[in-house]
Amino acid sequence: MQNNAAIVWFKNDLRLHDNKTLHAAVQANHRIMPIFILDPRWCCSTIYGFRKTGAIRMRFIKDCVAALKESLQAIGSDLFIFEGLPEKIIPELIIKYNIGHIYTKQEFGCDEKNMVAKVEKICCCMKTKFYQYHTQNIINFSLLNIQNFPNNFEDAISILNNKELVGDVLPTISKLAKFDCANENNISIFEKYYCNDKIAINKNNYVPFIGGEKVALQRLHDYLFLNKDIQQLHLNKRLNLSTKFSPWLAQGCLSARYIYLQVLQYSNENPDCKGAKTLLTNILLRDFFYVMFFKHNIKYFRQGGVFNKKLICIKDFEALQTWISAQTEDDYINANMLEFANTGWMNSIGRQHVSQYLSKNMLVDWRIGAAYFESQLIDYDVCLNYANWAEKAGVGCNNAIEPTSLNMPAIKEQFYNYSDFRAILK
Repeated sequence: MQNNAAIVWFKNDLRLHDNKTLHAAVQANHRIMPIFILDPRWCCSTIYGFRKTGAIRMRFIKDCVAALKESLQAIGSDLFIFEGLPEKIIPELIIKYNIGHIYTKQEFGCDEKNMVAKVEKICCCMKTKFYQYHTQNIINFSLLNIQNFPNNFEDAISILNNKELVGDVLPTISKLAKFDCANENNISIFEKYYCNDKIAINKNNYVPFIGGEKVALQRLHDYLFLNKDIQQLHLNKRLNLSTKFSPWLAQGCLSARYIYLQVLQYSNENPDCKGAKTLLTNILLRDFFYVMFFKHNIKYFRQGGVFNKKLICIKDFEALQTWISAQTEDDYINANMLEFANTGWMNSIGRQHVSQYLSKNMLVDWRIGAAYFESQLIDYDVCLNYANWAEKAGVGCNNAIEPTSLNMPAIKEQFYNYSDFRAILK
């Protein structure tokens, strides 16, 4: 007799709305065990000396996981949290609870894909079916010819604009039976990974992002309909009027497809709103980088990037430290890096300039900067982080995209200290 028990393994898809992984398990009428696994390897040091997941990012992940747990409890279920290696924990759960199916999201990064491949191989040996779904992007990859997909956004945008590739938003799960599981771990297991970091436990950060699906959906609603900030998005590139959706998108608290369709509807109802058109383009650009990463994958981690270009670069850790500690000769770069160290956040224009400064001015290997961003960013996404760093280092796919130009001498005449620079980052 076939076992009807299934694990839904949440990773960075921490939501109930438009969640293909959870929806597929519910549609199959399984008894569902929702789990989240805190992998200690997230906090191991890289070869450059950075933790893969720094304290600020870890705290934000914890908040998002806690919010999902509350949401699942509100609909009758729960989220069971485990600490350890997924390739060890999941087989133990399969045996203990006689699990017949595993549902999880498709990964893009090399380390993540290798880890999931180990779990899938074990599941195959144990006769447990293993399903993976794309939940971060808006485009249905199965409908694309990935190998022939254009490497330039200008050529690709006509393909990405095809609404048939997007599909409909999946319904929000509103009821789920609780799985009988004796799980002693709770959300407090995260705290040892950041509790000794004074910056990470500071709740008065400059950009106080609060993790979770409800907060994310409220932010989207306010942005579109209450404050109508979307109407200003296109106006002032220098001040970078960001949506600030990215931290919730990175942890999957917001569905990119849901945002896209909401903004598309807003644009249809407000055809003169240039901000809506700007945001739609930005969302498609985000998916373009996902397609590029899916297409080229490990090539994005080479010094020479996708096409293995020859670069003049060095592993100058002294220069790197001046960049990290905001001690460069450029006050604007310093202001951004100081803000970043204290909040885990930097606006997109700032990111463009600090990445170019490290790779072009200091000639430091761009991958070291990308690794530092991986550790610090609360909106870290492996595809977007490494693809954007590669672009700014000149070794990515899409050389047509250039950073927004800032008139640095004019700015420096107006702003003389960090507090003034912090104001323009708002």
